[in-house]
Amino acid sequence: MKKGLILILICFILAGCTNKLTIDFNDKIDTKIEFSFTEVEYNQSGMDIEAIINEARPIKDSYDEIYKEVSYSDQNGNYKGEYSYTYTYDNFKENDILKRCFEYAAVEEDDKTIFIYLKGKSECAPFTLNVKADNRMMSNNADEKSNNEYIWNVQKENNDIHFNISKEILKNNIFTLQNILFVLVGIGIVIGIIYLKKKQKNNE
Repeated sequence: MKKGLILILICFILAGCTNKLTIDFNDKIDTKIEFSFTEVEYNQSGMDIEAIINEARPIKDSYDEIYKEVSYSDQNGNYKGEYSYTYTYDNFKENDILKRCFEYAAVEEDDKTIFIYLKGKSECAPFTLNVKADNRMMSNNADEKSNNEYIWNVQKENNDIHFNISKEILKNNIFTLQNILFVLVGIGIVIGIIYLKKKQKNNE
């Protein structure tokens, strides 16, 4: 019974429960699933537990890879758990949790970048998608950002999520167009102040 409950939550299919998926892009890609639900929510799901046990995998079409249990508790009809799996930059494109949770999910890549597009309906919603990417995030449309963590609130309908991750750590480049313009504007202001002061002095 416990195994069935865990795998149901891994698949994010209990409506009303609290779910969070965190993806941390570092040297590897650490994924964490956190869930919280009640016995009533479980009983109302009416899901085929055996089918879910057979299908719940971190990697598409793989029966050798499984989620690691970090914590699990069931007290007074309240269930909480945390599960993890570590991907590599080679196998992340076979991520099955994203492809199961979104109507349209594409994980594409080239030699330097991973491109993630998640759109349309989500049978797993509502849940929050949190992405950590220290010095690797290239672009995104996150709903919010907190302490270098990019957060999306996934809904049942009309999701439109995208973010691009560099496979290598991005170097900070002080010679960006924005920084150059900022310096030029600063120089212009200083020159303007000096000119006005000289002009004022000459008039005196």
